[in-house]
Parts: sequence; C-alpha cells; structure tokens
Amino acid sequence: MIHTIIFDIGNVLLESNPTYHFSLDPEAQSVYRIIPESVALLNKLSADYLIYAITDASPEVLNQEWSTFEFYQKFRNIVTSTEAKYPKSNPQLFKYFLEKHQLIAEECVFIDDRFDNIESAKKAHLNTILFTTPHSCQIELVKLGVLKNA
Repeated sequence: MIHTIIFDIGNVLLESNPTYHFSLDPEAQSVYRIIPESVALLNKLSADYLIYAITDASPEVLNQEWSTFEFYQKFRNIVTSTEAKYPKSNPQLFKYFLEKHQLIAEECVFIDDRFDNIESAKKAHLNTILFTTPHSCQIELVKLGVLKNA
C-alpha cells in the first residue's frame, strides 16, 4: 500500500517563468511560476499521504523559492542532491532518502519529468510516474490506487 508521494519540483510543480524580471507582479519576480493543476494535486494528496520532495535544485534556489511559493509548506522534508551527494540519476540518492526518512520503497511513489530520474528511482524499487501533464499524472495515480478518479 502506498503511503508516501515524492515530488520533483522543476517542471512538475514549477515551470520556468518567461516574465521573470519583466513584470511588476510579485510572482513574476521568481525564476519559476507554479503549475496550478500540479499544485492542486499536491494539495489534494497532502490530506491523505506523506508528501516529500527530491530535487537537484541548489539549496540557495530552494531557500529563495521556499518564501515565494506556499505549497512548499506541504512537504515534510525536501532532500537535495547536494545534501545526499548524488544526483537524481543515481539510485543511491533514493536509498539515502529512504534511509533518512525510514520509508519502504514499495510504499512510495516518485513523480518526475525526466526519464533518467525515473529509471534511477525504479532501480531503488520505488513506484514511479513519468510526469508529462497534471492530468496524465492523476491517471497514473488512479492506476496505482492512490486516487479514486482523475
């Protein structure tokens, strides 16, 4: 049974913001902007599941974005590649994550937009979803029994 959902952040919850530096809108002052449907999914899942993030983002970027985007508060913890000393493309990062949080791989789902990261997570025995759109992610979560319907 799945108890934990692990999100990548870039291109899953946030996308590059083309209006960065060219707008007076406070959200436009960030390099990234939210993907609303993905954040809505995160909020929905956080009611019933443990929510974490694994990212290759630098701690400096993470600290800046933490204060910009409220959804960061939903994460129990965020593990960075810098902290683990492995990129997401290395299964050791996922082993580090699981040990740190005392989680069982088969009870976790990792969502990422990069195939190499998904393959790495699979090697560490996590359930995985290759993110393409929020709706396709919801469909995959239904298949895994995490959601009742998309």
